[in-house]
This record gives sequence, C-alpha cells and structure tokens, in this order.
Amino acid sequence: MNIPLGPLTIKIDVLIVQIINIAILIFLFKKLFGDAIIAEIKTRKELMHKLSNADGEYKAIIEEGNKEKAKLIEEGKTHKSHLMQEATVAAKKTEEALVAKAQEQAQTIVTNAESKLQVMEKNLMNDFESSVKQTAKMVVKKLIKSDKDIQSAYLDTLVKEVKSSS
Repeated sequence: MNIPLGPLTIKIDVLIVQIINIAILIFLFKKLFGDAIIAEIKTRKELMHKLSNADGEYKAIIEEGNKEKAKLIEEGKTHKSHLMQEATVAAKKTEEALVAKAQEQAQTIVTNAESKLQVMEKNLMNDFESSVKQTAKMVVKKLIKSDKDIQSAYLDTLVKEVKSSS
C-alpha cells in the first residue's frame, strides 16, 4: 500500500519496517549504552549533590574529630591522674620501707654503741681503780717506809675495811 504525498509516495510496508528498525536500534542502544549512561548520570548527580553538601559534611567530620580529640585528651588526663596516684602510693610504700630499714639499722648501731660504751666504761673503771690503787700504794709505801706506827695503823684499817665489805 502506498500513500501519495505529492511528488513523494510513502509505502506503508517500508514505513513499518523502518519503524521496527529504528525501534530495534533504540532498544539495542538502550541495552548496550543506555544503562551505562543512566548509571553515569546518576553517579554524577550523586557526586554533585555530595559536592554541594561537602562543606556541611566536612564541618561535621571536623566537629566529630574535635569531639574525639577532646575525649582522648580527657581520657589521657584521667590516666595521668591515675598513674600519679599509683606513683605516689608506690613512693610512700618505698619511703616507709626505707625509713623502717634505716630505723632498724640505727637501732642496731645504737645497741652496738651502747654495748661498746659499757665495755669501755667497765675498762675505764677497772683502769681507774687499778691506777688509784697503784697511786695509793706508792704514796703509802713512801709514807709507811718512814714510820712503823703508820704501817701498823694502815694495815689495821685495811683489815677492817676488808672485813666490813665481806
């Protein structure tokens, strides 16, 4: 069938074949390239939307980072405080142990010094007594050599002192 249009004549069967060919080309174009082009267009729209919101997202990320930073600083301060307390307790324990050890050593030194002092005092007293006795003997010898009555009186006095002390 033909449709006359002045100098042109349109054949219907050719027109239908051409429409089917165009439809097939459109369908193939859509299948081969259309989905990819549509996906790219959607991706581009999303990126454009993200770029328009980038400042807001950037500020949100920075704010979140600042909050995290403040949280970490606070945790660090708390941890530092806890470590300081532990160090103080450990230092006090060490100090107490050192003081106890020093007191023990000081007590040992004092005890040793006291015992040495007692020995020295006893030795001094013994030496003092023997020195006094020797001095007295020398004086008495010189006095007694010259007088027999004094010798006798001295010996009597010594005998009485020995008897009274026993």
